[in-house]
Amino acid sequence: NNPIELGAEFIHGSEVLTWKLLKDYKLKAQKPIRDKEVYAHLNQTVEKFDKIIPEDWEDDIWEYAEEQLEAGQLDTTLRAMLDEKRWLLPHDGEIGRLINNLFACDYGADLDVLGMYGLLEASYRGDADEDGDFRIAKGYSELIDKISKGLHIRLNTPVQCIEYNPTGVTISDKNDKSYSASKVLITLPLGVLQAGDVEFSPALGAEKLQAIKGIGAGKVN
Repeated sequence: NNPIELGAEFIHGSEVLTWKLLKDYKLKAQKPIRDKEVYAHLNQTVEKFDKIIPEDWEDDIWEYAEEQLEAGQLDTTLRAMLDEKRWLLPHDGEIGRLINNLFACDYGADLDVLGMYGLLEASYRGDADEDGDFRIAKGYSELIDKISKGLHIRLNTPVQCIEYNPTGVTISDKNDKSYSASKVLITLPLGVLQAGDVEFSPALGAEKLQAIKGIGAGKVN
C-alpha cells in the first residue's frame, strides 16, 4: 500500500513543517519500505554497495566538516577535502564518479563545486535526523488536496510576465489574460528562471540574476 510518487516523496526528519500540516489535516505518515541490500554497477561488475563504500561514510564526512567549522577553518570544496583526508572516503576512478553522483543528485553540485560548509548549510534542524525519512501514507497528493480545498487553481496557464506597479502586481499569462493582486508568491522552477521564460518588470537585479545562474538542480531534490 505504498503509492508511487511522481514528485516529492519523503518527509525528511521529525521536526519539519510538514508534520504540523499532517496534524492539522489528520493525515498519517509511515516509515518507507527500503531494500535491505543495495547494489552498484562498478568496473563492469555488480557489487553490494557496502562493500564498495564504508557504511558510515556520510556520518564521517559530516562530522569532519562540523569539526572544521567549529575550529574556524577556511572553507574548501568537498573534492579538496577528500583529497587531503583520503581516509574519509575512496573517491578515485569509477568510485569517484559514483561518489560525485551521490552528492550531485541531492545537492545539485559536483564535488569540485560543493563547499564543505555549503554541505552543512544545505540542511536544517530535524532534517534527516536519527528518526530518518517518512512518507505520507496515501501519498503527497492527499495533503495537496486538503491544502488546496476552496482555492481557485488554474492549470495549463503558463505565466509570461510579472509586472510590479505602485498598487501591487499584475501577472500576464500566455493565453493573453491578466491577473492583479496586492502581492504574489513566486515559486517558479529553477530551470524556468535560468531560461528566462518569464519576464519581470522591472527586471531582476544583477545580484538576483547571478544567484539564479549559480544555483544547481539535483536529480533527486
